[in-house]
Amino acid sequence: GKAENAVKTVKRLFTKCRASGESEFSALLNWRNTPTEGIGTSPAQRFFGRRCKTLLPMAQQLLQPQYPVKKDMTFLNTQKLRQRFYYNRQAKPLRPIVPGETIRMRLPGDSTWSAGVCNRPRSYEVKVGERNYRRNRRQLIRAEEPPPVVHVPEEVPDQQELKTPDQPVEGAGLPSQPQQLENLSTPSSPKPPPTPRRSTRTRKTPNWITTYV
Repeated sequence: GKAENAVKTVKRLFTKCRASGESEFSALLNWRNTPTEGIGTSPAQRFFGRRCKTLLPMAQQLLQPQYPVKKDMTFLNTQKLRQRFYYNRQAKPLRPIVPGETIRMRLPGDSTWSAGVCNRPRSYEVKVGERNYRRNRRQLIRAEEPPPVVHVPEEVPDQQELKTPDQPVEGAGLPSQPQQLENLSTPSSPKPPPTPRRSTRTRKTPNWITTYV
């Protein structure tokens, strides 16, 4: 969430700059010089080892490089270890899924878990319905059920194939040459445009139109 929080902070800075007419680069410089809450040093101090010069008056000794930032790095590592501890406190490793095992996953835009079959492990390739998807282990649930059956519609044979060769087919003969020319010469009549639907309700003019001066 730190990347999203940084993007939100920069967008808020640019909105204030647009409202006040201040330069965006000056706002970013002031933001880099602002000390971080709980650490005591600014991002510029941790990156360059010194403060950056801004429009605010500053003593010359504060602009000199000061590189001992071991205390700040120790504090940052302690925060990361604390976050990892609380994140992994209720987490547990998931058992790998074997290819051919029945799974359930959420299709894009759905809130229900659809049944499918695992095709490939690690970066799991699963089949739900007639489509293949690639999902992570956290996005899949092992289902203690038989694999789903995909119903394929049967092909209906053509009506022409069902007729025997001895039975004549109506309209199978080709039209003669004069009939073809006659059909090409007579243009088809254009279809009339659809009539727009009119409302049948009674319309009442508002009173302010008659009393308006």
